[in-house]
Amino acid sequence: MQPYLLIDIDGVLCPYGTGRRHAREGYQWITLGMTTVQWSPAHRLALARLGDTFRLHWATGWEAHANYYFAPLYDLPPLPYISYGNEYFGPGASYTFKLPYIAEWASKRPDTPIAWIDDDIHDDAMEWAAERRIAGTPTLFMRIAPHVGLTDDDVEELLTWGREHSG
Repeated sequence: MQPYLLIDIDGVLCPYGTGRRHAREGYQWITLGMTTVQWSPAHRLALARLGDTFRLHWATGWEAHANYYFAPLYDLPPLPYISYGNEYFGPGASYTFKLPYIAEWASKRPDTPIAWIDDDIHDDAMEWAAERRIAGTPTLFMRIAPHVGLTDDDVEELLTWGREHSG
């Protein structure tokens, strides 16, 4: 069984800018609806490689809009996504606002390995992941630096972990 990979977008696939008008090296600016973000064409290959090892799911405040804006950008089919309802509080909280939704989603897959990449993962989520691992279910939560985004090293770490927990 393939493990799941839950993917955030803002701060992960689209790092936050530095206030400069030019995009970071390897990134381009694109306007999606009323939002302008930086994105990297190199993430197309990274997501394709991750999709060979994981079952990809969106775990982003973009929710269904991720499939409209980002799936085509990254050459992905529409992906399942986790819905946060009206409880979206955004980055800056001292807790992981997505955790109750991730935990509820994961409770329906109690024995399935899950990796989650997000820039807004706090200690509460890391503790939850540790408890899940102690209970015997492989779980990897990776905090991604929001001004850097997903790196090649992150992808390699995910692929190694995913291969170790496929079966």
